[in-house]
Amino acid sequence: MPNIDFLTDEDIQFLKELARELKTQDTLATAKPVFWQIEEKDLVVGFDNYHSDDICLLLGYNYTPVFSVKEAVNTLKDWYDYSDEEMNTLTDFDDIEEFCEKRGIQCTKTGYSYQKTYKNAFLTRKAIEEHIKQNHYHYKKPVRYCRHAFRNPELKRLLQIVEKFDGQVSSGA
Repeated sequence: MPNIDFLTDEDIQFLKELARELKTQDTLATAKPVFWQIEEKDLVVGFDNYHSDDICLLLGYNYTPVFSVKEAVNTLKDWYDYSDEEMNTLTDFDDIEEFCEKRGIQCTKTGYSYQKTYKNAFLTRKAIEEHIKQNHYHYKKPVRYCRHAFRNPELKRLLQIVEKFDGQVSSGA
């Protein structure tokens, strides 16, 4: 048997539990080795509005994105206390841009999109679930995403070794 005296009982217990989880978790029909990530959609603004079907306005000096005329009108009302009568004339983004320009309010029409981003990495579905539960306030709409570590022999070998700890190792204590 290999010399594993440097591992504590807690280390071995952790490896045994991880091995069981790796062997029994649902990998959602994804070939091993797998790892899990959190997928989110991040807003990206600043595209030329002639090259994007999705248009928004960036209002004020903090460039708050607004995505509809109604949202823009409500934002302007909240910030500047304009009357309903003044706001009723605004029917599209061009009207709002003109309205803001006359009043010295920063307003830029631009294109936008949502791009998927993948955050963090987890060896088990259980670990990603626990992470999201404990850190939910960091995420808007997290999606648990199972990924194949395609042609990653290092991760494949490591996980094969870890899986050997399931019931195969006893500590020397």
